[in-house]
Amino acid sequence: MGDVRGQLLGLKSSIKSHQISPSSCSPDSSSKESNNALSAYEESNQVCNGDGGLVSITRDVESVTQLLENCINCQRGPVQILKNSAAALRNMSSIICGEQQFPYLDKLNSYESDETLVCASVVDGVSIDKTLQNHLGELKEKLIKMENELNLVGEESKDLHEQLLVSKTTVELKEKEIESGKERVKELETENHVLSEGFEKQSAKVESLNYRFRETLDSKRQLEHKCEVKDFLIKTLAECSACSTNNNTLRPSALINRLKETTFKPSYKGMDFNLDSLCHYLGTFRGRDKSEHHQSIHETQSLTNETLIVSSDIRIASKIDSTTLLISWTPPNKDLCIKAYLVYVSGTFHQKINEFWLGKALIHGLKLHTNFILDIVCTGSDKNCISYSKKRSLSYEPNNTNDI
Repeated sequence: MGDVRGQLLGLKSSIKSHQISPSSCSPDSSSKESNNALSAYEESNQVCNGDGGLVSITRDVESVTQLLENCINCQRGPVQILKNSAAALRNMSSIICGEQQFPYLDKLNSYESDETLVCASVVDGVSIDKTLQNHLGELKEKLIKMENELNLVGEESKDLHEQLLVSKTTVELKEKEIESGKERVKELETENHVLSEGFEKQSAKVESLNYRFRETLDSKRQLEHKCEVKDFLIKTLAECSACSTNNNTLRPSALINRLKETTFKPSYKGMDFNLDSLCHYLGTFRGRDKSEHHQSIHETQSLTNETLIVSSDIRIASKIDSTTLLISWTPPNKDLCIKAYLVYVSGTFHQKINEFWLGKALIHGLKLHTNFILDIVCTGSDKNCISYSKKRSLSYEPNNTNDI
């Protein structure tokens, strides 16, 4: 700014030195003064078009403004102030160097009066001085204010840069944690896959063991049932063999009918027969049969239940063959809790009828050529104890069948 002011002051002094006096109006003097005026005009153009002074400052301010426009945080405040300052500098340059501020240069060509030219030059020089001082003061204030604002912007930018570095460090730490978490997830997925395969194998083994256990359990039940049937068949054969004599031997058909009747839905839970137990059973059958008969009669009398009643219409319906009779009765009421019918021949247990609700049954293995008495007793359960009804007796005669 000092250089510009010096140039302006020099221009002012040159203009004053070339002022036209009222006495110098001759042609020689006018041509000389015209040359001096032209030199002053060229000097003013050099000031206006040169690289220094207000033009240089204006260009510098405009370049700084363009640089700050690229900063996001500086666009609102400092940039606008610089734009205003650049506009003010352009106005000052136009005021100082514009042709309208030097009307005396044009007036020199028209050879106006010296007094008017001198007065106009003096007034214009004073006004230019004052205008320059005012604008320079305002420009200094604006530059100081801009400098302060630029300092503030620099501090804020420094703080923002530090915050950006902290945020970047935090993001890097988070990324590392995410990477480690991904690796841990992959490890857990691998472990889960291995455990799932092991669990599937164990499940298959358990299912196989359960299947084999169920098969074994079914086989056990079948074997138990077969053993029960076997033992009951052996017991029936042993009883039939012990009951038969040389003169009264059971025929094969009667024996088969006896086995079919007595082994239907067997519930035998007695002796497990083998060679020794079967021989012992046959050797002691006679004495045991008598004791069991007396014991059964005693138990029947002692555990008699008055609510259990054999059907009163039970009778011998017909003779099927030489060893088989058909008896019939009215099926009892289901509320009586009857379990089975027991058939005794002349006081000896002969047969158990489980299908009593049918109202009829075949009695096999009888000696129908002789007289005998059939005793019918029904069994039931009373308070978890087996009880018996009073017996119902039927007499058999080879030629007649009557109820007693």
